[in-house]
Amino acid sequence: MVKFLKTHKAMTAEEYLAHERATLREKGGKHEFFNGKLIEMAGASYNHNRIVKNVAISLEKQFEQYNTNHEATLADTKVVSFLSYKNYFYPDIVIVDGKPLYADDFRDIVANPQILIEVLSESTAAFDRGEKFQSYRNIKSLQECILIDSEKPCIEQYYRDETERWQFGDVVSEGSLTFYIAPFQLNIEDVYRKVDFEAED
Repeated sequence: MVKFLKTHKAMTAEEYLAHERATLREKGGKHEFFNGKLIEMAGASYNHNRIVKNVAISLEKQFEQYNTNHEATLADTKVVSFLSYKNYFYPDIVIVDGKPLYADDFRDIVANPQILIEVLSESTAAFDRGEKFQSYRNIKSLQECILIDSEKPCIEQYYRDETERWQFGDVVSEGSLTFYIAPFQLNIEDVYRKVDFEAED
C-alpha cells in the first residue's frame, strides 16, 4: 500500500519542492507529491533495481542502433502532472525525444517526457496503475507508458493514439514488446536477466 506521510496542513507544490530539495541535499529519503500530500518512497528491492538497470542498458543500445535522439534519465528525475492538484512523481525511467526541457533552473523536473517506464512492486502496483497513471495521462508530451512487474515476468503497454485517446496495448510474459511511438523493443529475457523471483518471497 502507498504510504502517505501525515502533515500538519496540506502542502502547496512550492512547499513540496522546497522540502524535497532540502531533504535530498541532506541525503534523506525521496518523496512523491500527490493531491497535496507527501508519499514516502520505500527503498527499492534488488529485483526492482536490477530490472531498471537491465531496461536502461537495453534502451541505450537501441538508441545507438537506431540513431535516434532519445535520451533516458533515471533515479532522481521528477515529472510534473496536473490532476486535481499539481503532482510530482519519480518514474523509474524517463525517456525524452531530443533534449530534456526542465521546469526550472534546478534541472530536476523534466517537462517533456515522451515515454515513462515504471517497475511495479506489490505495495505500489494498484496506485501506479490507478491514480498515478491517471495523473500521468495529463502530461501533454507523454505518448507511452510501460509498466513492468517485479514479481513475475510481465510487461504492460499503454499509449496515446492519433486521436489523443489512451489505449491499452500489448501485454507480454514471453518474447518481446514493441513500443508504439518508437522503434524500440523490450525483450523479456533482457528485462529479467539475473532477476531471482524466489529470492524475494
